[in-house]
Amino acid sequence: MKKYLFVTTLLVMFLMVALAGCGAKEGQNPPGEGSNAAGTPAYKADDVIKVIVPFSAGGGYDRLARLIQPYFQDAINEAIGGGSVTVLVENITGAGGVLGYSEMFRAPGDGKTLGVIGTAASPYQQLSSGQFDLGKFVQLGQMNNDPDVLVVSAKSPFNNINDLVERSKQQPILFATEGQGASGHLDPLVTQSILKDNGINLNIDFLHYEGTSQALLGVVKGEAEAELVTESTALSLVKSGDLKGIAITSLERGKYVTDAPTMKEQNISGAEDISNAIGMTRILVSSPGTPDNVAKVLRDALKKAIENPDFLDKAKTASLPVFYASPEDVQKNMDIRLQVADKYKDLILPLMK
Repeated sequence: MKKYLFVTTLLVMFLMVALAGCGAKEGQNPPGEGSNAAGTPAYKADDVIKVIVPFSAGGGYDRLARLIQPYFQDAINEAIGGGSVTVLVENITGAGGVLGYSEMFRAPGDGKTLGVIGTAASPYQQLSSGQFDLGKFVQLGQMNNDPDVLVVSAKSPFNNINDLVERSKQQPILFATEGQGASGHLDPLVTQSILKDNGINLNIDFLHYEGTSQALLGVVKGEAEAELVTESTALSLVKSGDLKGIAITSLERGKYVTDAPTMKEQNISGAEDISNAIGMTRILVSSPGTPDNVAKVLRDALKKAIENPDFLDKAKTASLPVFYASPEDVQKNMDIRLQVADKYKDLILPLMK
């Protein structure tokens, strides 16, 4: 009897193992990739994934999101073993991006609401609005890196940072901005503070415009003397010969405004701190609470889309500086930006009201 029970038990165990092995059909994703540990797929074939852009159509955020959308969508469908998941870009604008960020933050954590976040002003907007928490978003990866370039009129006598510092001893340098509290206003103030911490006194004042194009035109006309703008924004007017770049805030020369020397090349003390504190990186996030298996599908798909040669060619043609960084590196950079925002909040937050 005991022998019979022992043999029966062995047969049952053998059948269970065999059935478990047959459960994973060829072509299906293993648990933790296209599905979770219980075998639930990350996405169904007809799911719609919304990518929120917190600024208006035609800007840098929007252009990048719409350019990568078809490649990202294809990579997701490939990851789940084929299907017709749709990725849509939606502009939710207002309050300098806060409305879009808030919508991302409040969305269900199911991986169906993603968003593009810029690291320039968002840490200050978090502190001023209290409507979202950058630390709780699920990081998917960095899509581009767009450092600030210090531009002046092509006719300007200024050719480097030291020229500005010397002239500012007699009269403040008049910076153009795209509006009070915008990144073109905040970045020069943070730069000025970092330079001062390193023994360099750059006296500045501001002329506020209603938009980036108007501000750049003000520099071209000589109404203002300088502006800090992203490299991709400055490119067209530098190419046309209306503006010249006299410094770039990254630690290496830019991909597009190649004649602008780095602050490090100019032996500016605090160059690395400035590089960490300002300039634009655009990252893709998912709403808080997104499951790990869903996040993995999205992360892998984003990396694959960014590395697609056809996408890279189109981004280059569109003068969009693409740069991929892992979610871990993105989080490190965000932590630095949040520390910078906390350090300079008393200087910056009153300007955002």
